Amino acid sequence: MNANWDDHLSVADTLTAKLFLFDAPQTLVLPSFLGAGANVPGFGNNQYNSGRIVSLQETHAFGTRSVNEARISYSFLRVDAFPQQPVNDQSIGIQRATRRRPIRAWA
Repeated sequence: MNANWDDHLSVADTLTAKLFLFDAPQTLVLPSFLGAGANVPGFGNNQYNSGRIVSLQETHAFGTRSVNEARISYSFLRVDAFPQQPVNDQSIGIQRATRRRPIRAWA
């Protein structure tokens, strides 16, 4: 979604607001630097991108030779990457190194 709003408050003042919102899921065949996993065909990742950008601007003219402009904005970007793993580690016998092992009592 994209929205722009302009308003001339007076002859010397202008107020502008801009809003940009997006949600963009995508499937990458070769993962980008944001994703996890090897970059070989067949091991891509699903990526969910979302962002919000809001901007306000006020312009005031003090005459024909001087102008003052004030801006404030907010930007948020989130990228969630989930690797496509057709085979997980445990299905081929790889155990986690941090897995808890049973304690054996020695007699």
